[in-house]
Amino acid sequence: MKSKFLTDVAWFTFAQAIAGGLMLLYVVTAARLLGDIETYGLFQSFMSIYGVVFVLGFPLNVVTIQRVSKSDLSQSPAILNSCLKMGGGLGIAAGSILAFFAPVLATGLNSPSILPFFAVAALLAVAFTLTVFYGYLQGRNKYKVFAVVKIVEATFSCLAGCILMFLGYGVIGAILGYVIGMTIVLLYLVTSIDFKYAQSSFKWTEEFVKMRMPIAVSAVLLICVAGPMIISRWRMDEWNSGIFAALFTFRNVLQPFALAVALPLYSWTLGKRPEKKNVQKAFAVVTTIGISFLILTLLAPQLCVRLLLGTNFAEASSYLPAYAFALLLYMLSMVTMFYNAAKQSLHPIALASPLIAMIGLTMYPDLTISVVISFQIIGWSIFLGLMVLSCLIVQYTTAETRDESEYRASG
Repeated sequence: MKSKFLTDVAWFTFAQAIAGGLMLLYVVTAARLLGDIETYGLFQSFMSIYGVVFVLGFPLNVVTIQRVSKSDLSQSPAILNSCLKMGGGLGIAAGSILAFFAPVLATGLNSPSILPFFAVAALLAVAFTLTVFYGYLQGRNKYKVFAVVKIVEATFSCLAGCILMFLGYGVIGAILGYVIGMTIVLLYLVTSIDFKYAQSSFKWTEEFVKMRMPIAVSAVLLICVAGPMIISRWRMDEWNSGIFAALFTFRNVLQPFALAVALPLYSWTLGKRPEKKNVQKAFAVVTTIGISFLILTLLAPQLCVRLLLGTNFAEASSYLPAYAFALLLYMLSMVTMFYNAAKQSLHPIALASPLIAMIGLTMYPDLTISVVISFQIIGWSIFLGLMVLSCLIVQYTTAETRDESEYRASG
C-alpha cells in the first residue's frame, strides 16, 4: 500500500478480523454448549463485568502507546518495564477486589456459584499485563507482530474454552478459555522482548494526569458498551437478559473493525505523522461497515440470528435492526473520541453524555430490551451531535479570527 497509515490499519484489521472471527465463533459455540438462554446470558454478564473493570486496565494500553510512540527506540524497553509493573499491580488489585465482592455480585446476577468470579479475577490479572505488551507493539507500529500474537491468543482461547465447555465446566470453563489463551501469549512476549533490566524515570501519577482525556475515553466506551448487559441481567428476568445477551454477541462482529480503525488513527495522530486524510479514511471505513451490517439486519434479521446463535434465540431478531443502528453510532463515536483525544479537542460535556444515558437506564422503571437499546442510541446520538456542533463552532471562530487578521493587515 502507498499509505503507511492504511498499511497499519490493514494489519490491525487483519488481526481483528481473524481474532474477532475466532472469538465470535467462540461465543456462538458457547451459546450452544452452555445449554440455554439463561446460562448464556449469565456468561455474557460475567464478560461484561470484566469489560467494566477493565476500564482501569485499558488506559495502560493507551499510556504505553503514547509513551512508546514518542520515545526513541533505546528508551522503549525501560518504558515497557515501568508500564508492566503498573499493569501487573493493577490487575492483581482489581482481581482481588472482584473476588472479595463475589458473594454480593453473585446474588445480584442470580449466579449459582461464585467460582466464575474467581475466573474473571484471574482473567483481569493476565489481561492488565498483556494489554501493556500490546500497547508497546502498537506504539512501535509493529502491527504485523501484533496481528500474529492476537490471532494466536484467539486460537488458543477458542480451543481451550470449547474443550472445557464440552467437558461440562459450563460458564467457568468458558471464562477460563480466555485466561488460557492470554496466558500463552503473555509467556511468549515476556520471554521474547528484552525489558527486564531496563529502568525508566517517568512518574505514573504525572502520566495519568496528562492522559486524563484518553483514559476518560476508554472508560466511557467500556462502561457504555458493557454496562447495559450488566444492567439488563440485574434488572430484567433471566430470559429477557439472555435475549439481550444474544444481541450483545453481535457487538463482537463490528467492534473489532472499529478498533482496527480507531487505535491506529489515535497512534498516528498522536505521533503527528504527515498522513493526509486519515480521518476521512477512518470514518469512511467505519461507516461503510456499519451501514452494510444495518442493511443486512433490515433485510434478514431472523437469518442473522439463526445462523449465528441458533433457533433458541430467534426472538432477538425483532430487536436486531435497532441494535445494529446503535452499534453504528457506537463505532462512529469510538473513532471520534480517540481522534479528538489525540488532538486534545474532546469536549468533556460531550464525552459525558453517553454516561448520563447509562445512569438514566439504571433508574428507568419497567426496563425492557427496547428501552435499553433506545438509551444507547440516545447517548451516542447526543455525543455525536455535540461534537459536530463543537466542530462547527471552532470552524466559525477560526474563520472570524482569520478574516479579522486579514482586515487588519490590509488596513
